Amino acid sequence: MDIQLLKEFGMTEVEAKIYLELLKLKKSPIGAIIKRTGLHRGTTYNSLNGLIKKGFVSFIDEDKIRYYSCSGEKIFEQILKVQEAQ
Repeated sequence: MDIQLLKEFGMTEVEAKIYLELLKLKKSPIGAIIKRTGLHRGTTYNSLNGLIKKGFVSFIDEDKIRYYSCSGEKIFEQILKVQEAQ
């Protein structure tokens, strides 16, 4: 997957960058995402919240730590179905 393809699904460039890193990490706390992307902490939080609202990313809280992960391919299938129906 590349950034341009993800942008076609409605992600911003920053969201796509975070999503691609999260795919590699599988499940990650915010610190590891920041370190891997080199983005500012606030930018990373805002982008993750955008990805959560769009359905691309989910999170779980374990031992007072929030872990983020990709929601799966189903969201891409749903987006394609909506686009085809229009």
